[in-house]
Amino acid sequence: MRDVASFHRDAELQPVLDAYVAVRVPALTSGSPVARALASGRPATVVDAGRARPGDLLDDGEAYALLQRLAPHATVVLPLRGRGQVRGLLTLVNEVDRGPFTSEDIGTLQDAVAQLGLALDNAHLQAARRDLVEELQRSLLTELPRPDHLHLAARYVPAAAAAQVGGDWYDAFVLRDGSTCLVIGDVTGHDLRAAVAMAQIRNVLRGGAHAVETTPAVILQSLDWAMHDLGIDVLSSAILATLEQPPELAARGQHRMRWSNAGHLPPVLLHADGRAELLNHRTDLLLGVHAHPSRVDHTHLLEPGATVLLYTDGLVERRDESLTVSLDRLRTTVEELAGLPLEELCDRLVADLAHDSQDDVAVLAVRADHLGAAGPAEGGPPSRPTRRRGDA
Repeated sequence: MRDVASFHRDAELQPVLDAYVAVRVPALTSGSPVARALASGRPATVVDAGRARPGDLLDDGEAYALLQRLAPHATVVLPLRGRGQVRGLLTLVNEVDRGPFTSEDIGTLQDAVAQLGLALDNAHLQAARRDLVEELQRSLLTELPRPDHLHLAARYVPAAAAAQVGGDWYDAFVLRDGSTCLVIGDVTGHDLRAAVAMAQIRNVLRGGAHAVETTPAVILQSLDWAMHDLGIDVLSSAILATLEQPPELAARGQHRMRWSNAGHLPPVLLHADGRAELLNHRTDLLLGVHAHPSRVDHTHLLEPGATVLLYTDGLVERRDESLTVSLDRLRTTVEELAGLPLEELCDRLVADLAHDSQDDVAVLAVRADHLGAAGPAEGGPPSRPTRRRGDA
């Protein structure tokens, strides 16, 4: 238990009250009105608390001495009750000129604190709900693989607003054929249901992509079927991409990126020379719209030193701004940051573009090593992605 706020109508006594509040809780006895209100769940009153002997209401010491200076006449402690439990206490004190609290006074105060208690309980439940969703999201943050000749980085930033916890996710893993699979998506909605659906979609997609050697478009089509058959009744945007490096490309340090886009924002390609472009190819339907939609694959050859950025809409979208303007700002910002190491590039993007975002933000980036550069060891340990809001 702790005191969270206090106010005295006499400004000269406010410092005394502040000092008392800082030390009173450890000094409270079982006979204090605070202890009695907590135990009974009903209002507790006391008259002339300042005249009580040490040990009656407070242990002897600093708190007791400060209470003598405050000289309260009448005190009432009212429980702030939520759904079946006390969430807090409100203590009100009258000086001699105001007299004691009457039964009518206490009845009126009880009506008021009943509403306060319900509001406090609702806030507590909302905070617990948000903590649950954030813990679910944290549990799904992928440990990034370290494939040959590729460097991966990821950032996840939960929404600033408590009501806006939602279904953004990313994933990265090595497939059975040795190619690297990248996924980013955003389930519609900003609540626990969206987060749970995100977990279902992410896990089904991960298992399907790893089990069958096929193209991204076919994998997403299979996911549509699975969502339909398993009753995952939500909509989600997503990009699934694979980075392939057969021997003929490996000799030149190149990778082939093959991807399919289910209603998601376009990837950003940052060339080794610092130019950035949006890969604005065909965008197919969101996941979950139909059980068997048509989906297509796109391919692009990545030269050594090229970087691809996948991201969710919280990074770019702003109220009262067209998406075209938002995406162009992202492109120009990426160009301005082109010379940075990949980890720092992700940090700066989040800091510069999403510092005041009201939506979740997920960023997944991959950079192809320059030809001849020493890349991470094949099959090396996973790398834990960074998750931050305050650091951004």
